Amino acid sequence: MKVHKDKITFRKAHLKTEKGRNMQKDGVFYKKIKASMEKNGMINPLICIQDGDMYKICLGMKRFIIGCDLGMQEFEIKVVPNDNVELLKEENAKFKPTDADNAYFQFIRSKQISSN
Repeated sequence: MKVHKDKITFRKAHLKTEKGRNMQKDGVFYKKIKASMEKNGMINPLICIQDGDMYKICLGMKRFIIGCDLGMQEFEIKVVPNDNVELLKEENAKFKPTDADNAYFQFIRSKQISSN
């Protein structure tokens, strides 16, 4: 379902501050996600839990920050139960791989190879 950005918030307290959000903007992964979203839009929904009339992001914090920076007013979200960690893992596994995901996985693999 689509939700206005004003109804979406972060679960993690440090992301509710400008400093915390700006820390998410460091690194290659952020730049890859932003480039992918500029090219293709937001492919995967934000995974959220509902808290009253607000939705707290469980997965997709960087995509939300980037979307806001790009001027998005509404976001596609998927609501999951608060206490269901397995469901979060299942939802994450359903994501369609994007250019940013592929770059991130290559980065992780290269770090694993270099540490061996």
